[in-house]
Amino acid sequence: VAGDLDTASTAEGWARLVSRETGKRLAEARGELALSAVYFRVMADLLEEQQELVLQAVPGAVHHVEPRPLGVAAVLTPWNFPVSIPARKIAPALAAGCPVLFKPSEVAPLSSMVLATLLDRHLPAGTINTVLGEPADVVDPWLAHGEVQVVSFTGSTRVGRLVAAAAAPRFLRTVLELGGCAPFIVLPDADVEHAVQTLLVAKYRNNGQSCIAANQVFVAREVAGDFVDAFVTATERLVV
Repeated sequence: VAGDLDTASTAEGWARLVSRETGKRLAEARGELALSAVYFRVMADLLEEQQELVLQAVPGAVHHVEPRPLGVAAVLTPWNFPVSIPARKIAPALAAGCPVLFKPSEVAPLSSMVLATLLDRHLPAGTINTVLGEPADVVDPWLAHGEVQVVSFTGSTRVGRLVAAAAAPRFLRTVLELGGCAPFIVLPDADVEHAVQTLLVAKYRNNGQSCIAANQVFVAREVAGDFVDAFVTATERLVV
């Protein structure tokens, strides 16, 4: 493990670790790291713009609205985007002033640990608290603890139900991003070649391991024959 983390001390080394650990193409791994940096930049920009709001919706009354940290945020992430999904959750939590309990996927923890190590280097001790282990051993005590005020989970629908059930007794604020069944629709006036190239990305990006991957394809009869032939040809040209 130490050797892998040392290898990932550069952006290229980190990208190669993501590629090796998840199986995604190196170009996609590089893109994931770039996107992860954007999340932190955007949240930092929003933090600078954050200010108290003064509202006068009721005659004779002035309402002051100010942002306050909610409390500890539990961040639970999957293996298929081991850096960008944690970044998308951790960055806004930090911008809101919330310390984070971070549990990476036990299937692909190393890429996430590089992110955790990087954050630890630049944040006060205890701001990010990363724990590895079996989900139930780690997450159940978190969700039962009074200091944890929000949980953000990305993963399977099955596990999402378990998280929701554990959060329900305390009415814990819960964000669940679960399995999808996204449609891809090709209309009669579509540019068939363009539609094929778009579907190749929508279906096969990240080796198909994406919660927003196209899982149902609806094609108008007028272009169905040409579309299917072109899509099959394009798919057969892919290099796995």
